[in-house]
Amino acid sequence: MSFNPLKCNVMHFTRSRNQTGYIYSLHNQALSAVQSTKYLGLTLSSDLNWNSHTDNVTAKANRTLGLLRRNLPRASQPTKELAYKALVRPQLEYATPVWDPHSHRNINKLEMVQRRAARFVLHNYHNTSSVTTMLQLLQWKPLIYRRVSNRLTVLHNFIHQTIAIEPVTYLIPVTRHTRFSHQYSYLRPLTRCDYYKHSFFPSTIIYETNYQQQQHPARPSQSLPPHSGQWT
Repeated sequence: MSFNPLKCNVMHFTRSRNQTGYIYSLHNQALSAVQSTKYLGLTLSSDLNWNSHTDNVTAKANRTLGLLRRNLPRASQPTKELAYKALVRPQLEYATPVWDPHSHRNINKLEMVQRRAARFVLHNYHNTSSVTTMLQLLQWKPLIYRRVSNRLTVLHNFIHQTIAIEPVTYLIPVTRHTRFSHQYSYLRPLTRCDYYKHSFFPSTIIYETNYQQQQHPARPSQSLPPHSGQWT
């Protein structure tokens, strides 16, 4: 297989302010360095945040929603709702266990797309109408709850080895059992920065622990992190 140097880039993943620059070449041609690039549908940034990816995802979803508004102005509510769930929401939830955002900026940008979709489905664009009431009427959960559910589903697949990744590398069972622990209690990895703290395993292990406690009322309950909300 031969790679085209014009279609290849170099990106350094680091939080260091003083980056050491290296020149990489392919077929005797220097590769250009970039700050972000798209890979398997995700926009990866050199500073390890997901702002660029969130911006791209919400922009694409808003364009699709605008297309639906132009082409389905007189469609019934069930048709509009089906169109949103089939064409718009999957764009917002693609590979979310990998990039589930923790910043209010990105969380709000994603939720705003669904709030616009609620107005579209109910054909209610009046500026005094409550979008929160519309979401309750449609029985749409906030996207942040759905992303947590997706995280737990992937973690379940890790635990039961239905994913071709060795779980021992990432999931370490607790060594001291307390009244808070259960058979799927795992040690949370030590984190020193937000990039790792809010990545899949450290944050999902917390969600899984809280979920198990809420499934067993006999255990003392512990409030969920602000990121996750209620499990309903």
